[in-house]
Amino acid sequence: MDRADDSIAVLRERVSALDRLTDSRLTAQAEMVKLALDSSKEAIIKAETATEKRFESVNEFRAQLSDQTHSFLPRAEGGQRMDAMQKEIDELRAEIGAMREGTANLAGRLAVVGAVVTVLISLVVVAANALL
Repeated sequence: MDRADDSIAVLRERVSALDRLTDSRLTAQAEMVKLALDSSKEAIIKAETATEKRFESVNEFRAQLSDQTHSFLPRAEGGQRMDAMQKEIDELRAEIGAMREGTANLAGRLAVVGAVVTVLISLVVVAANALL
C-alpha cells in the first residue's frame, strides 16, 4: 500500500498545486476585471464631463439665438412698416408727377409769354419806325 499512499500523496499534492494555481489565476483575473472596471468608470466620467461641456456650449448658443430672435422685427410689424413706406413712396411719386406737370405747364406758359413779348416788341419797333 505504500505505493498507493504515495500515489494518493502525489495526487493530493498536484490537486493542491492546481488549487493554488487556480486561486492565483482567479485572483489575477479579478484584479484585471477590477482594473478594467476602474478604467471604464474613468472613461465614462470623462465622456460625461465632455458631453456636459458640449451641452453647455449648445445651450449657450441656443440662448444667444433666443436673445437675438427677440431683437428681430416681428413679421406683422415689418409688413406694416413696409406698407406705410410704400404708401409714402406712392404719394411722393404722385407729387413728383404733379410737379413735372406744373413745370411743363409753366414752360409752356413762358413760351407763350415769350412769343407775346416778341410780338409786342416787334409791334413797338414797327410803330416807332412808322412814326419816324
